[in-house]
Amino acid sequence: MIQCPNCKHNIMSRSEFCPLCAANFSQLGVSELDINKTQRHFAKRSKLSFLSYSLFDTIYLSILFCVSIPAILTEGFLMNWDIRYSLIPISILVYLYILLRLTINSSKFFPQRVLIQAISLSVIGYFIMNAAREKEIFFAYISPTIFLISLITVAVYVFINFKLPEKHAASLLLMALASMSPHVLTIIWGIEKRIYAIAVAGIAAAFIIITIATFAKRLWHELKALFNV
Repeated sequence: MIQCPNCKHNIMSRSEFCPLCAANFSQLGVSELDINKTQRHFAKRSKLSFLSYSLFDTIYLSILFCVSIPAILTEGFLMNWDIRYSLIPISILVYLYILLRLTINSSKFFPQRVLIQAISLSVIGYFIMNAAREKEIFFAYISPTIFLISLITVAVYVFINFKLPEKHAASLLLMALASMSPHVLTIIWGIEKRIYAIAVAGIAAAFIIITIATFAKRLWHELKALFNV
């Protein structure tokens, strides 16, 4: 067992960092011998509150299902299965569900919530542009803007978190990787106007390099913990 010199938390698994305060043991005087004497098994992580199931989920999702299926079938029969307009209100209802569950119901996991918001808004924007027959505008301008703003928001949140900025390094890296998706989609869909999406992808690549260079140890620790190495 290792006791964290910083927060005095008893850790039952071999680790180079404290899972509670992210303190680096080697920098705080914990010997390599004490670390290696501790067995390598990771404690069960706490339950994520925003994944908990409630009566609200049952009611809302049931209503969503009862509204979505008739809407899609009706438009399908009337428009020769060229389904476009019914997907807009359905996607908005799904977005409202995510907004209520992750934004209002929980004050934690801010970077993860920003990423989910970006993906949700992109889906809504795609359905609206698809209904208006303006896919190129979405892929060339709207989607890159959504991910660029989300990336900057997460980056600011991480770097102004003076206590433990490295705690959110993995979230920033994931947000940066997701921000390269608009450029990938412009290639897949054959969009000619790619300059803006390429610029956003370049900014995301710069964030990836900076994050890896700044928080390499923390990211390596998270990777080892993920695969139980």
